[in-house]
Amino acid sequence: MTLGIIIIVLVLLILLPTAYASLIGAPFVPASPSLVEMIVDAADVKEGDVIYELGAGNGQVMIAFAKRKGVKVLGFELSPVLYLVAWLNLKLKRLRNCHLYLKNFYSYPLAEADVVYFFLVPRTVNKLAVKLVSELKPGSRVISYAFPIDGWEPSRVIKENGKPGIFIYTV
Repeated sequence: MTLGIIIIVLVLLILLPTAYASLIGAPFVPASPSLVEMIVDAADVKEGDVIYELGAGNGQVMIAFAKRKGVKVLGFELSPVLYLVAWLNLKLKRLRNCHLYLKNFYSYPLAEADVVYFFLVPRTVNKLAVKLVSELKPGSRVISYAFPIDGWEPSRVIKENGKPGIFIYTV
């Protein structure tokens, strides 16, 4: 009886936040290494930049950004399962310039960011736009994979397989 309750509690603590993260952000879809490099290159990262990834998934994009010289990378993930995978990936790479948080990025200020990257569903992207406008400093770069931000004019769009895939904005 007690083992059954423990299993139910564990399932609720792990699966419900993971399902919630998928519903409000985006389902986890790992990116190919070539796509990750395209995203990082599109960000035009410079030494001293602070990069936020909203919805860090397995940490692969954070790791790619962290390989750039002199940057600081912060990632936010709601799913405990994906958080653990990303945390392990970051620990295995021994990256000291990465910080991963198991929390909702809406509750974290974005003012320090020079670059914000995300792959989120359209309704979340458009809700996030309000936070981006109110918190990011002028000149910050915003990179959205797969979905544009309604009402924003991208400074650049990179096509993937002939279709718009990476939307780059400057605040």
